[in-house]
Amino acid sequence: MRRRFNTRLCASRLTPGRALLTALFLFLTSDSLARRACAQDQGWSLTASAGYALLSLDEIDRDNNADVQGWNRLGVPVDAFESVRPSPFFAIGVRYRPSREFAFSLTGFYNTKKVSTSYSSPATTLSMTRSVGSTDISLGIAYIPPAQLYFLKWYIQVDATLVLARATAEAYATQLVKIDGVPAIAPTVETSARYKKSRLGVGLSVGADVPLSRLVFLRFEGRYRFAQFGTLDADVTRFGDRFTETSTIEFNYSGFLLGAGIGFTL
Repeated sequence: MRRRFNTRLCASRLTPGRALLTALFLFLTSDSLARRACAQDQGWSLTASAGYALLSLDEIDRDNNADVQGWNRLGVPVDAFESVRPSPFFAIGVRYRPSREFAFSLTGFYNTKKVSTSYSSPATTLSMTRSVGSTDISLGIAYIPPAQLYFLKWYIQVDATLVLARATAEAYATQLVKIDGVPAIAPTVETSARYKKSRLGVGLSVGADVPLSRLVFLRFEGRYRFAQFGTLDADVTRFGDRFTETSTIEFNYSGFLLGAGIGFTL
């Protein structure tokens, strides 16, 4: 025979004193759990990531193509340069989260892209190399909304960035000539330039952390960087002579950076 639950007996055993102790126990337990959850959301973390940057370096691509076309018109069929707009980047950062909603970070970025083209024949040789890149030091503040998915934590971040821009351009060419009737190889072009400039930029990011364990997580982030530089000053060496000049084109390091990495809670 099935035993019935005696609600009157349970009600009679729940005295006011027991009810007060039960309520106090539930309050202390829930407060402890809340404090533990909050503590897990606070503290330090370290991340390392890599990805691709797509920068607004269209003017550099056009200038490189103009150099190639100029040599083509001189009868040197050198191939076109690859675009310098997409480039890999690497980043490492540390973040401190004082509360569940906000976090502060210090991040270092490094990206570079090097392209080259060349031509060789018995009478003429030509080699041209271009590179462009930057090193960034970024201070950011992130907002972590209260509404989150159970399998990830997403955030929005703004940052101020010191962008250390750099670029290089090199060109070397030789031609077969005759000196006193004797064939000889003579250099016709021997130029290298090193461009550099620093400027403050601004970044806006949207990212998400996917926990793998209590101490390890994956991070995915998309960032847009505003960093218009204008012209850059260069140290130029031409046939051994050194001088300084300003670029004839403008450099725009603004663009998107899409990356993924791994993080560790400290």
